[in-house]
Amino acid sequence: GGMGLLPRARGTGAAGLLLRRVIDDARTDGLEAVELEVFAQNTPAVRLYRAHGFAELAPLWGFERAPGAAASAGVAPRRITPHRASRWLQARGHPDLPYQVSGHALAHADPASVLWRSGRALMQFAEVAPQRLSIGLLNDLDPAQHDARHLLAALIDAHPAHAVRVPQLMRDDVAGAALRALGFLPLPLHQLQMRLPLR
Repeated sequence: GGMGLLPRARGTGAAGLLLRRVIDDARTDGLEAVELEVFAQNTPAVRLYRAHGFAELAPLWGFERAPGAAASAGVAPRRITPHRASRWLQARGHPDLPYQVSGHALAHADPASVLWRSGRALMQFAEVAPQRLSIGLLNDLDPAQHDARHLLAALIDAHPAHAVRVPQLMRDDVAGAALRALGFLPLPLHQLQMRLPLR
C-alpha cells in the first residue's frame, strides 16, 4: 500500500493516527511485522516511523546507466519462466528483501518482462519505452555478486543503445555492488527499508 497526507493535514497528528491504526490492525491480524520503504530524504516521514518503533534494515538504491559501450559478458544467461524464478527465489533468496523484489512478487510478474538466471543470480527486466529498459529485480546469492555482474554485462551487450533504470529497491549486499561495478550511477533519491516487529 501507500500512505500520504494532503499538505493541509500535516502537523495535525493524522499521520500518527493512520500509522497506529495500521500497526494495530496488523497486530490484531496476527502478523509478525510491518515493513515499509520510505525515501531517506523525507525527514518528517522517517522521523514518524522511527517514533513508532520502526528500525532501519538497509538503504535501498536506484540506479541509471546511459547507453554505452558493450560490457563483454562472456556468459550467456538462461531465460526462465516467472513461476520457476519465483520458486527459485523463494527457496534461496534473502529473507529480508522488500516485497517488490521478492519471490512472492515474481509469481505475479508482468508477462512482458524477461527473467534471466546465471549461476546464483536472477534478473528481471523489461523494455518500458523505446530504447529504455527497467530492471525490476536483481538478486545475487553470492556476496561477491559475480553472477549479477555477468547478467548486467549480458543485458548491456544485448541492448547497447538502451538506457537502463533501476528503481530504488536495490540493496548493496544483494545487487548494488554489481550495479556500481558495471557503471550504473546511483539516483539522487534513495529509500530506507524499515521494519517494526509485532511479536
